[in-house]
Amino acid sequence: MLNLTKEELESLLRFRLGTKQTGSLFSVKGNKLLDEDFLERYVEDIKDRLNAPNQKVAASMLVKRSGMLAALHFYLFTVWGKRLPTAPASVSWEIEADDRGWTPSFYFHKGAELIEADRTEELKRLTEDIFRCHLGGLIAACRRVFSISKHILWENIAVYLYWMYDTLLEDPKLKARAAQDFHFLLYEAEPGLFEEGADENPLKRFYPGQHAEDRTRTTCCLYYATDKNGVKCRRCPRNKRKERMS
Repeated sequence: MLNLTKEELESLLRFRLGTKQTGSLFSVKGNKLLDEDFLERYVEDIKDRLNAPNQKVAASMLVKRSGMLAALHFYLFTVWGKRLPTAPASVSWEIEADDRGWTPSFYFHKGAELIEADRTEELKRLTEDIFRCHLGGLIAACRRVFSISKHILWENIAVYLYWMYDTLLEDPKLKARAAQDFHFLLYEAEPGLFEEGADENPLKRFYPGQHAEDRTRTTCCLYYATDKNGVKCRRCPRNKRKERMS
């Protein structure tokens, strides 16, 4: 149904591609999350499952999970030359019945299509479809509803794309194509492709240029607030602040 080979399908499972609908009450179509009234209710409903102290922290975790969806789309494009449907209503965020937290997989209601037009134009269109028409809209809605910094939310997504392209750049067979696509996303994509009214490219803003092992985030995703011991992400900027204070 997904119009993917076995090899393509298996490669996308690491990005939480879903192969079934779970029937969970917490499963939701992507377009529903763009409705601000629904979004506010939904984030309140998943707050306890995320062990989040408030809606702002829960919203950050929700957007952070969506980073895998972005990585999935661009991996499929760069590696296999295909694209899955990008309309928010075409993908469901599926939650397993036994998932006591909130870790969605992404189930597509239609199959993938082969990229046959000009790659550069298709990459531009994919960027606009994934971000401005979906995840950028989700970020804008979270910013308005929960008064959370858009910089936190954009970096939540950006780090997954950096990680994904880091892995591709290490593959001799994929390095040239991955470098070309990653360069477009960082330095050629216009701000308006990411979010309506945007005045900067958010992927470029947070990219320091170093290899992943040397990076520290610019913003804190607030994950530590969901951990009972206050454990921070390995590349959290709060770790650096603590070092400077000691």
